[in-house]
Amino acid sequence: MMLVQGVWHALRVVSAAMFWLMTIGLVWAGLAMMGSDSHWGWADLAVATGIFAARGLISPRFVPVGASYVIGFAAQLIFLMIAALLTGYTVS
Repeated sequence: MMLVQGVWHALRVVSAAMFWLMTIGLVWAGLAMMGSDSHWGWADLAVATGIFAARGLISPRFVPVGASYVIGFAAQLIFLMIAALLTGYTVS
């Protein structure tokens, strides 16, 4: 049981740091893309704002703070995967 608690704690810590880095990154990318590809810029800003607000609203009521960071970071990763599929991005 201690192993599971340790893994969950590590996941919460890493997700909290990555949530804030990804939020800053999405806002930065959204503002940077306003000049060239504005619909993806607005999508980045909307996702960053929406997930930030949703995490603040669900955190105290439904899930603990650590779990909200894990859920928020997972939502950001899902958005990035969907955006990569829609734009045809390939890793070479």
